[in-house]
Amino acid sequence: MAKYRNQVGSEAGALTAWQTGVIRARHASADCEPGLEGMLAAQRLRLLAYHRNRAGKHLCAVWGLAMAMEAVWPVAQTGTQVEASGVRLEVGPGQKVAASMPGQVSFSATDGSRGLCVEIEHACQLRSQICGLAKVSVSTGKRVQVGTTLGTSGQTTPWFGLQVGTLWLDPRVLQQPESLPGDPASDQMR
Repeated sequence: MAKYRNQVGSEAGALTAWQTGVIRARHASADCEPGLEGMLAAQRLRLLAYHRNRAGKHLCAVWGLAMAMEAVWPVAQTGTQVEASGVRLEVGPGQKVAASMPGQVSFSATDGSRGLCVEIEHACQLRSQICGLAKVSVSTGKRVQVGTTLGTSGQTTPWFGLQVGTLWLDPRVLQQPESLPGDPASDQMR
């Protein structure tokens, strides 16, 4: 990924280059607004029908992963504990929990043993979920931006998960996206 990032100039461009090739990613980058949303808009306009048919099933997953890499941590926290396809956020009661990415709230209610939960649908099958809240501040259908307060933590620590399609992602990559474990390129950059 570091090779593509250097050739194209951005993380979103690198993920696009990985699937579409460097030349198409450069053309898309040249015509777009800064950031992931600009890259998405440019790709929608510039992809050729041949390429769209050939790679269409992969592009949405790549864009979902690119969005996840631009997400922020949902709380000002001191630690995490890996648990059931996500992490427990080690925060005290009453702390605000915020949206990590823009999207639309698809679920905001009690979910069995997980307690009060908020699920947000982002672009391209990417979803974030926060459960174990004491209070929820958003309702189903509401559009949220990065930093929008979703609720507050309670006596139990909140659980946070990210999912692309049926694939669960490790949310800990949001803490230090430039140093992903096992990525030889990021190991060389340190």
